[in-house]
Amino acid sequence: MLGVWSALKAGAAYVPLDPRLDDTRLAAILADAGADALLCDAALADRAAALAPALPVVPLPTSYDAVDRTGREVTAPTADAMAYVLYTSGTTGTPKGVVQTHGNVLRHALTYAARLRLGPGERVPLLARYSFDAGVMDLFGALLTGACLEVVDPSAHSPASLRAALADAGATVVHCTPTVFRHLTSAGHGDGALDTVRAVVLGGEEATGADAAAFRAAFPAHSRLVNGLGPTECTLALQHLVEPADALRAALPVGRPVEGVEVLLTDTTGRPTEVFGELVLRGARVARGYWRDPERTAAAFTTDADGTPSYRTGDLARRLPDGNLVFCGRRDQRVKIRGQWADPAEVEKLLRVHPTVGQAAVVVDRHPLHGTRLLGYVTSPTFLPPDENELLGYLGRQLPDHAVPARVVVLDSLPVGLTGKLDRSRLPAPAEPAPGQETPRTATEEAVSRIWCEVIGLASVGLREHFVGTGGDSMHLMEMLGRIGDELGADVMPGDFLASPTVETLARLVDDDLAAS
Repeated sequence: MLGVWSALKAGAAYVPLDPRLDDTRLAAILADAGADALLCDAALADRAAALAPALPVVPLPTSYDAVDRTGREVTAPTADAMAYVLYTSGTTGTPKGVVQTHGNVLRHALTYAARLRLGPGERVPLLARYSFDAGVMDLFGALLTGACLEVVDPSAHSPASLRAALADAGATVVHCTPTVFRHLTSAGHGDGALDTVRAVVLGGEEATGADAAAFRAAFPAHSRLVNGLGPTECTLALQHLVEPADALRAALPVGRPVEGVEVLLTDTTGRPTEVFGELVLRGARVARGYWRDPERTAAAFTTDADGTPSYRTGDLARRLPDGNLVFCGRRDQRVKIRGQWADPAEVEKLLRVHPTVGQAAVVVDRHPLHGTRLLGYVTSPTFLPPDENELLGYLGRQLPDHAVPARVVVLDSLPVGLTGKLDRSRLPAPAEPAPGQETPRTATEEAVSRIWCEVIGLASVGLREHFVGTGGDSMHLMEMLGRIGDELGADVMPGDFLASPTVETLARLVDDDLAAS
């Protein structure tokens, strides 16, 4: 947060960088942004210097007393000046930076604050990373209205400890993705930890009627649930105050447009429709386009005849009889997984170029226990079948974790229809992974296997089964490593584990850390 406010105070635009991303992706963002300097925590200064050797690296002070307050005169930015370039989540390819102005950041933040009645005395946990637009709303919406903002990293908490962290913060408004919400509400009902919460705001991915039912069971009677939709290109676009009857719906409505945003539904030719179509957002609050990318900007952003900017979201929506809108998927194949976009077609391309793969297909699977995920299907170009764990590890080294398929199924051939094209509807559901033949050989392997199974919800796990293949994701990873620290006393770095994410590797890392300490 200090880096964000420092950049804006100095009259510069900021480009948020998430240190959890690999260096290749961070370097690509830095190169595309054309940054002039790199601000970072002091502990990350060496990594920052290696990422951008030609840029000055400015370590941020750790206390107010260490700040140089001599300052210099800075011309105040205009409302149309660039405030940030925020790179949207994706799978592969060139990063895409969304340009937003000071005026629009202020309008979105104040609208968000006004609709939720944020102000002095309110306590808002910042659960989203500042590199996501959800973090923009909480960061500026809280601090510009006098509310207290407390940074809480949900990936570092189990469900119980996350509830405890929100209780310690005295949270009154909780804003998160449905994935984090489900993590939060998966245990501990009736413990009073969330009694201070008067509003929960969901966004970033599709919310369901089951989420509404879980909300009612986990939060106090006076609390209200709000669902919404707002792409990075127009941070706050639609909101819906969830009613009890919504718990019976398959998907919660995303609502009606907020102040300053107009919503249209259009058909495939771009003509307005009434009931179903692509969601188009109109108004001055739409972003200015994609940084240094005129081709993609022209494809998504237009200026209408009356001079009003508009943005084609690529989202499909249906209008209900009461006027509320319901999200109905994407015009393209992209899907949101744990609040971030993943493109099955891009994952397919990576699988096809692997030397052990002949044909490949990647589909979206909505699992009743594991939520939305990707599944991969491959054939072999030779008589030797590809190895699922090898392919998952290969994808894990090139993709963000949300875009790695939960399983890669090896088939003799991919099913085709009468036209000779791939028939994705006939791809078989993957069998639940059988436990590995090798059982734990040491006390550490036994303990790691137990914690692994308890966190993900498995009966058993093989020593060499891949973490993603057993249903693991980033939330499971942080909970599992947290429990290993608490119960076994070992401090295992996520990157070390993800290099070869198996029970066998994790047990070795635990033993190595304990021996070193």
